[in-house]
This record gives sequence, structure tokens and C-alpha cells, in this order.
Amino acid sequence: GGASSPTTGGPACFPGNILPADRFDAVGRALLNQFPEPNFTDRSVSLGQYNYRDQDIRDVTKRLNQLKLDFNATAKDRLTVRWRDWYPLTIGYGGTFGAGGNWNFHRQGYTKSEKSLQTTYTRTFGLNIVNEASASFRVMRETAPDSQDERHLMSAVGIPPFQLFPDANVLGIVPAVSYPGVPTGTTITYDTRYPIAARDGRYSFVDNVSWSKGSHLFKAGLLYEFNPTSEGPQGTCFQGCFNFSSQTAVNINPLNTNYAFANALLGYYNQYQETNLKTEQKAQASIWEWFVQDTWKPIKNLTLDLGIRFGHVEPYRLPDDLIGAAFVPDRWNPARVPRLFRPAIVNGQRVGFDQITGQVVPSTLIGFLVPGSGDPNNGMVTDKGPLPPGGLTFMPSPPPAVTTSPRFGFAYDLGGAGRTAIRGSFSVLQDLLPASSDLGRNVPGFAPYSRVSTFLYGRIPDLAGTAAYDSPINPVSFDEYEAQTAYTYSLEVQQNLGGATTLSVAYVGNRYIDLRNNLNINPIPPGARFDPANADPTNPATPLPDNFLRPMIGYGTINLRTKGGYSRYNSLQVTANRRVRSGLMFGSAYTFAVAKSTA
Repeated sequence: GGASSPTTGGPACFPGNILPADRFDAVGRALLNQFPEPNFTDRSVSLGQYNYRDQDIRDVTKRLNQLKLDFNATAKDRLTVRWRDWYPLTIGYGGTFGAGGNWNFHRQGYTKSEKSLQTTYTRTFGLNIVNEASASFRVMRETAPDSQDERHLMSAVGIPPFQLFPDANVLGIVPAVSYPGVPTGTTITYDTRYPIAARDGRYSFVDNVSWSKGSHLFKAGLLYEFNPTSEGPQGTCFQGCFNFSSQTAVNINPLNTNYAFANALLGYYNQYQETNLKTEQKAQASIWEWFVQDTWKPIKNLTLDLGIRFGHVEPYRLPDDLIGAAFVPDRWNPARVPRLFRPAIVNGQRVGFDQITGQVVPSTLIGFLVPGSGDPNNGMVTDKGPLPPGGLTFMPSPPPAVTTSPRFGFAYDLGGAGRTAIRGSFSVLQDLLPASSDLGRNVPGFAPYSRVSTFLYGRIPDLAGTAAYDSPINPVSFDEYEAQTAYTYSLEVQQNLGGATTLSVAYVGNRYIDLRNNLNINPIPPGARFDPANADPTNPATPLPDNFLRPMIGYGTINLRTKGGYSRYNSLQVTANRRVRSGLMFGSAYTFAVAKSTA
């Protein structure tokens, strides 16, 4: 039968399965017009699964420029300059980050380049003092340059404006699309950062001085390092994401024509998603470190290494000019929990249902937030505050003012004859900076600033008047700051067995504590899926979806960046070496080790 109204869909609703031209949607038609004409029609080979073949030949270029300059100004002054420029470039339709899909949609470049410069000035004072100062920077950039065409731009392929939040898509990028139900259906996909403009920098200054005095070799040094990082502007579905699936039952999506390409041509989407905002993923951190060390030979056959390193860290935080938010557990209020659409049977159909308002939505929206209920940002703290004591790090407290890392080592020639040596060491090593991605990729522009809204079973021209729904988000939270700390220790005995044979037996171990890892603080309680009270009322043999079972309703997983990880390593190491003639040596080694880790 024919269509009963301009908004009617459904299979077999057009005579002869031919869509009338006056029903074509301008956006949907332009999306389909991006595809090339068929170039392969041998159905004995394709079996009707495809009608187009092509091959992507990528152009790969790699360029490395290096320069080193040594200048001896005087017998006591030396300047060294090192420059490095690394630029790899891949150009192709696929195999790169940026725009992509399963067909030759848009030919573009991708590069992850690096530039660095280090200058070192060495000055000798007298016969026993040497000072070495160094300043350097390293910048890594990730970009998608050298577009070979404009097929990724709506203006170039004739797609008219349709977005609800066009400011998030300032370049007018073609929307992402998929056509589930079509054999080997074509897709257009994007990196959420497209066009990529990521940049990581490291700027540092180091000054070390060595002073030889009698049986002592004193060393002292200072380090300053500034680390800005940016993944560039990012937004999920910033360009709009269409799904024209034909696989949804007509009783759920009455507009479904039973063919995804027909759905697109008529402008009938199965699902559309769009974010309201695209923000830059940036963070910055800095550290100061300084140390003193003494290598001392108190007697002829004993050498001692004594040292201590101090540190001050400003962990990765949100820059002052950037918006962002993180989840702070003690700000969550159970009285402000939003409601979720629950499963129910209405008129014989499984749907999502809100018991307070009686609102009925398609079953796809079961577990989504009920609009206007509770606070969808319950527990989220923004850069506008009030911030936790850790400030824009969103940590519960600031880091300690100073950290200390001592070290000790010795080497003892037992008997002084050079036949038996005993060596040992103990040190504390601290990694002051957590990963930049902990904050830089999870806080900038997060809810309540940015949300990805979902629209179901509608017409593209009606997007502006269609109700949008939000699903529970998965925010990040931060624990107290602790530097990741390693304790390393060893004890070795080396014995000359006579002639040119030596045997060494050593114990080597280490222990790492406060390793940063993720802890889900909104987990599903043990046994919750088996509790009859949590059964899905539309199918009592199955539990409700996971987000109904979590303690903090309105959120999915909440990953706490915590300090609880640790690892241990203990080993017995035995080595034997024998030199049989000049230039020839045989050796063997055996290690028995036990390792344990939670990170």
C-alpha cells in the first residue's frame, strides 16, 4: 500500500518499493550522494553483498633531522647544542586517526611529530669543581594535516545545516553515519578530537655541580620541569551521529522502511546523537627536585654512596582558562538522585516508564534519565567551585610541600686482596607526576558543561522539536595525592674462585607502593543481579539493567583515580664467568624470582 501521510514510514508503504521524489529529505539525500557510483556488478562473485571495490594505497613519509654543535669557548668552558626534528606522515583513506570509515571517504594525513632542543653549558673551576647547566624543551604534536579533498566538509558535498549545536562543529564536518541492516553497510566515523590538534610539551632546566675533595666526591643538583599537555578540542558526536538502522521492529520505530538507505533518503533516523559543546582537553603540571650526594672512600677497601633527593610537585590540574568538572564523593546527595526510565509493559509492548509522571518512552530508553527529575549532575564539582582542598586538581587535599628520597650504597673488598667483594644498596625512588591523561582527558568540558543527547525514531527536519534524552555518565574522581614510590634493595657477594673464574650470588628486590590505578566506587553490589527484588518486571528471569543496581543512581561506573596499587619483586641471582683466553669468556646465569602486583 501507499503512504497515508508525509510522515508515514514502515515497510511496503510505497507502491513498487519506489520512494517518491517529493518525499526525499535534503540532508539524507546529500549523505547518500557522497557514495561513488557502483563499479562492480558481477553478482556471481559479490553474491549481492557489495557493488563497489577499491584499494587504499597509503603514502608514508618519514623525516628525521638532527644537529649537534660543540663549542669549546675556552679550556674551561664548553657549550653543546642538540636539535632533533622527527616528522612521520601517513596519507591515506584509512589506517590513520581522524576521519575514517569502511570505504574511501576522505583522503587525509596523520602525523605524530616531535621537536626537541637541548643546550648544555659546562664550566670547570680549578681542578676539582665542574658545573653543568642544561635547558631543554620537547614538543610532540599529533595532527591530521594535508587533506587531499574536501569530502569531509558539509559545504563541499551539499549537506544543508541541520545541527542543534552548530558552534560545536565550527568547520562544518560531515556527520558520522551508519546503515545497520545493509550488507557490508558503509560508515563514516571520526576521532572525537577531529581535526586533531594535540600537543604535549616538556620544558626543563637542570643544574648539577660536582666537587672532588680528598676521599669525597660531592654532587648536588636542581631540576625544574613544566609539563603542559593538550589533546586538542574534543567532543563525542560534535558533528552529529546518525544511525539509519533498518533492524528496529516497526512497532518500536514506526518510521522504519525496512531498508537503511531508504530510511536515510527519507530523513528517518533510528538514532541521532549530538554533543552541545566541544572543549579542549588540557592539563598542566610542574615539579621541582634537588639533591645532594657524597661518594666517600673512608678506607682503602670501602666505598660508600650517600644521598638524598627532595621534591615539590604541582600535580596535573585544570588550567585557569578552561572549564571542567569531576565527581567529588562527599558532594553527592542521595536526596537529589534523578529517576531512570524503568521497564514496563504498556498496551502489550515493553517500554520505558516513569512511575511519577506516567511518561512512556521506547524500550531503547530504559535506564536513561527521566528529564526534569532530580539532579543529573549530583556530586559533580566544576571549576567555578566551591572546589575541594586540592583546588583545580580536584583532589581531597593538596600534595605535601616536600618529598624526600634517601639512598645508600656500599662496596667492600673483604680482606683487601681483591678476591671477595660485598656490595649492597638501598634507595627510595618517587615518581612525582601521575599520568597526564588522568585529569587531562577526563575533566575538561565534562558534565554539566557537556552532554551527549540521544534522539530516537524521528525525522531530520524535526530535530529541533524532538525530545532529547541523556544516559547516565561515567565520571572520574580523584583520591589523595601520593607519589608512586619504589623501594629498591640488593646485596651481592662476588668471589674469585681462582684463575679467571668468578662467582656472584645476589639478592635483588623492590617494592612499589601507592601505584595509581582505577577503583570503581559505584559498583554493582555482590549478588544484586540474583536478588528477586531486582528482577526486570517485564522478564522476571533477568535482572534490571546494571545502572538500576548501583548505589549512586544516575551514574554508571565512577572511576576513582586512587593510590592503592602495589607490586613486589624478590629474586636470587647467581652468575658465573670464566675467561679462557684474551677476548674470549664463557658465562652462565640463573635467576629465581617471585613477583606480585595489583596495579
